[in-house]
Amino acid sequence: MNKQNKLRSLYKKHWHAIDNCMKKYLDLSAPTVMDISDAYFNSPKRLMIIGQQTYGWGTGTLDFMLKDYRDFNFGENYRSTPFWNVTSKVAKILGVDRYAIAWTNLVKCDYKKDRPPKNIESEIQEAFPVLADEISILAPDIIIFFTGPRYDDRLEKSLPGSTFEKVRNYDPRQLAKISNPNLPAKSIRAYHPNYLQRSGKENDFLRYIKRMFNK
Repeated sequence: MNKQNKLRSLYKKHWHAIDNCMKKYLDLSAPTVMDISDAYFNSPKRLMIIGQQTYGWGTGTLDFMLKDYRDFNFGENYRSTPFWNVTSKVAKILGVDRYAIAWTNLVKCDYKKDRPPKNIESEIQEAFPVLADEISILAPDIIIFFTGPRYDDRLEKSLPGSTFEKVRNYDPRQLAKISNPNLPAKSIRAYHPNYLQRSGKENDFLRYIKRMFNK
């Protein structure tokens, strides 16, 4: 079974449960499910980007949402948001084609185009606990969590055993190394790109990526 088929089987296993959540909460989007091209697996560096949650992702069947992911194509025809702008710069620094990355979200569904309330977020995690398996299937060399410190509790629940370690002179809220036996050694949690740009910390972050990851 190829990697994409393994992803599809993983999603199919949990689809009934997450579909029940969507029926229970009508303002809940469908989950982010990945349809990964061969370009990712053939890339010299496998880069995985993990965001917070989508901003209005729509609903539909598993096959429809996999097609939605393909058609979105990493924001190819989307307005230039900070998330995709910074992601493109990271990919360029690392010598990775922007369209050869793996992208998903920590919180798999959005609620009214935002982070779900805590109780709904917990139900989503229970119904669709796929992140650890996605990482195992995709075997990335580098993971960047663009989730910021406010999502650390969710990250720890999604990937039990994760610890956050200080990176050089950085405030750990700004940048932290994530250690977990199921994550690659090069795994970090950084501010969301929107905040990186608004706070003037983007260039400092990109210099870190160039210095530490481009080896």
